[in-house]
Amino acid sequence: SLSMIRHPFARAVSGFFYRGHNPNYDVFALRPKTFHTPRDPGARKDGPHPGKYSFSEFTEFSEYANVLTKMFGASKNCDQVVKCHKSAWGEGKKHGGACLLTTGCHAYRNSSFLQPLHLSQAVRALDQHKFVGLVEAYNSSILLIADIFGLNLTESDFAHARPNPSLSEVCNSLNVRKHRSNKKACLRSMEVNRFDAELYEHTHRSFCRNLEDRGLRSHPKVIAEVTRGKLCGDLDFSDPEAYCSHISPQKDLDRIETDQIRCKNKGPNH
Repeated sequence: SLSMIRHPFARAVSGFFYRGHNPNYDVFALRPKTFHTPRDPGARKDGPHPGKYSFSEFTEFSEYANVLTKMFGASKNCDQVVKCHKSAWGEGKKHGGACLLTTGCHAYRNSSFLQPLHLSQAVRALDQHKFVGLVEAYNSSILLIADIFGLNLTESDFAHARPNPSLSEVCNSLNVRKHRSNKKACLRSMEVNRFDAELYEHTHRSFCRNLEDRGLRSHPKVIAEVTRGKLCGDLDFSDPEAYCSHISPQKDLDRIETDQIRCKNKGPNH
């Protein structure tokens, strides 16, 4: 099996701003008549519905919490799968289990049932993967998967950050950056997603060992990502205070404040 995972707070911010993965644009019908759906008159095509649910409210909805633990440690025999099998393979019914594709145990479901046992099962499941990469170390992950499977890489396979984004790009990303650097929001999100935070830290350490074992830690792209992200070092990515301080350095907050002023003052031609 192959998987790519990301830190639960980074994933939560991404989900909040991504269509279908938040209560402002709910394509899974998690809470009908409560969450916004694409059919709602006020739903927008290019982002969350304006003003309905904030990120802090989104954080408290259990459907969106500990998604990694639910996916890898609690996906067997969930209600959706049981109902699907009864529908597909009940007495006199042999039309297959196609409903699993749409009603299977996806990650967006109530997580109040989760226990340490589910975290242990998720750890075992990921440990049995042939490859698990980190979104936060994309280029390192590409190098690792290529080494594991004997793949040939070109420079086009790697991610390249734009050194000088346009003002429009800066302004369009400003709201997401503000959320990603919000320490208070991060602390609460990690408290709610504590199982996923522990799972990520475990997987992060395994990822670092794999890089070391395969002689990739000295690769320039790996060094750059490990240094920038403080990976494979003393930072515990399951420690809320340590991680949330890491993602909200003062220099980033100052840059966001400066960009806010630039975006506020930008002219119509930018």
